[in-house]
Amino acid sequence: MVVVLDGFVHDLSEFMGRHPGGTGIIKFWKGRDATLAFNGEIYKHSKAARNLVPHFRMGKLVEQLE
Repeated sequence: MVVVLDGFVHDLSEFMGRHPGGTGIIKFWKGRDATLAFNGEIYKHSKAARNLVPHFRMGKLVEQLE
């Protein structure tokens, strides 16, 4: 279950079952940029949550230039 946060791609598959808000919100953002939702548009996450996110980082999202 991959989502983008702050320009980085994160695989949250292993975390889904432990997400306090349930799996539905992560499924909703699957394959999309959830940065605004994570940073306060929907819920402002705690410092603990912010410290956890880098552990799921897969890489940086880059734009393809044509």
